Amino acid sequence: MKRISELAQLFAKYKVYPKSCYDYHSPVRTFQRMFPENHYSKDLEVFLSYQNYEPAQRGADLSWWGKKFFAKGKGFRTMVISQDTAMEDAKSIVLASQFFPDIDKAQYQEFINEMGVKKYFGFNR
Repeated sequence: MKRISELAQLFAKYKVYPKSCYDYHSPVRTFQRMFPENHYSKDLEVFLSYQNYEPAQRGADLSWWGKKFFAKGKGFRTMVISQDTAMEDAKSIVLASQFFPDIDKAQYQEFINEMGVKKYFGFNR
């Protein structure tokens, strides 16, 4: 968790991930409810705990890191960082191919449905 805290403090300087923007129906919170044991769900709570500032006009999709990104051993590490999309669904997590190996189409549809009216990440996009 130390490395996640350090990463969170680095990003906090840019003020692009205000914790207050991640409400119950946001993709982040929906993912955390559905997959509470996922490494990202747990790590993200630590990451967001450092993002205590007022929302600004600018923002970015939350970064995503693979399970082994902060591991000490040798091996493949993955992190996805994106720019501000300037879309209504900004401030979400980068939801794309990195989740497909872990969840099937039915689970993904459940994820979409859990967001209520915010159905930005359906298969038709």
